[in-house]
Amino acid sequence: MEHVKTPMWLLSLLCACGVGGGGAELRVESGPQSGLGPFRLLLAAEAPALDAPFVLLAPGLEVAEPAAVADGAQLRLWVSVRPRQGVPFIAEATVPRLEEGASELMPVLLPHAPWEQSGLGRPALVRGEPGLPRYVLFYQAEHGDVGAAVSEDGHGFWQLPVPLLPAAAIGGARGLGGLVTAQELHLFLVRGEVELVRARASVAEVARALGGGPPPGWQVGSLGLAAVDFVVPGSGTETVPGERILSVSARAVQTPAGRRRYDLFVTVGAGPRRALCAASSYDGRQYLVVPTPLLGRPGGQLQGGTVLLYRQRALLLVGLTTTRSGIAAGLIP
Repeated sequence: MEHVKTPMWLLSLLCACGVGGGGAELRVESGPQSGLGPFRLLLAAEAPALDAPFVLLAPGLEVAEPAAVADGAQLRLWVSVRPRQGVPFIAEATVPRLEEGASELMPVLLPHAPWEQSGLGRPALVRGEPGLPRYVLFYQAEHGDVGAAVSEDGHGFWQLPVPLLPAAAIGGARGLGGLVTAQELHLFLVRGEVELVRARASVAEVARALGGGPPPGWQVGSLGLAAVDFVVPGSGTETVPGERILSVSARAVQTPAGRRRYDLFVTVGAGPRRALCAASSYDGRQYLVVPTPLLGRPGGQLQGGTVLLYRQRALLLVGLTTTRSGIAAGLIP
C-alpha cells in the first residue's frame, strides 16, 4: 500500500462507505477529541504528583496492554501483568484523577480453568452495549484460547468456564481488541505478527454463550491489513513500513460530529523501533490506515495501547517500558 503524505490535522481517516464497490470517502476529524493523534506523552508540568508520563507503575511487575473506561474524572484500568515468578494474569487499578495516578494494582482475573493454567492477559473491554452484560472483559490464555468474564458493576467478574473463541478457530492468532457494530461482536487479533484478522459473531449468539449456552458460530477472516500498511518513524523525518504487528486494541466511539466510528490501535515494529498506529472505519467492515502514527518516538518500548475520551479530550494509554515498566498517558497537543 502506498502511504499518503498528508498532514495529520488535514487528514482524518479514509473510511470505506458502502459494501462492494462503494469507494472511499474522506472525513476530516481533527482536534483534541478525535483520538486520531498525533499524541505526545504527558509532561511533568501537567501532572506534578506523577512520575510522568506514567500513571501506573508496579515495581517488580511488567504491566502492559491496557483497557480502560472513564467515569467522570475517574479512570479504571485493566492490564496484563507478568510477574517475575508465576503465571501472567489481569489486574485492575483505579485512577481517581489523571493527575493523581493509579491506586493499588489488584488481581481481577486469575487462571482457574485447565485451559487457562499457563496464564492469561490481553484484556479487551466492551461496556454498555445492548444485548450484552454491562461489562464484558475478553482475554486470551497464553496458548491462544479467548475467554470472557462478565459483570454488572465492573468489579466482581464471573469467568466463563470454557473458551468463548477456541485457539484452533483463529490459527494461533494473538493480541485482542473487541467492539460491537451492527448487532455483531468483532474480535481483532494478529496472525503471525504480519496481518490483522477478525472473528465476528452475532450479539445474540455471544449473549447466549455468556449465559452458559452453546458457543457462537464465529466467522474468521483476514481484515485486509498487514504490517507493511502501517509506518514507523525512521531516521530524521522519514518513515519506514512496518515489519511486524505486536498488538491490537479496538473501540467504538461517537465522533464530535455525532457519527459512530470504529477505531483500531495497532502497535507496529520495524527493527528496534515501535509506533502506535491506527486504522478506522465508519461501517465497521472495511478499515483504512491513518497515515501518521499516533505515537512515533515514545522513548521506550511500546506494549499495547488504547484511546478513550476523558474530560472532553482524547487520552492515550500505552504500556511503556523504559528503565521501568508501566502504563503511560498521552494527550493531543
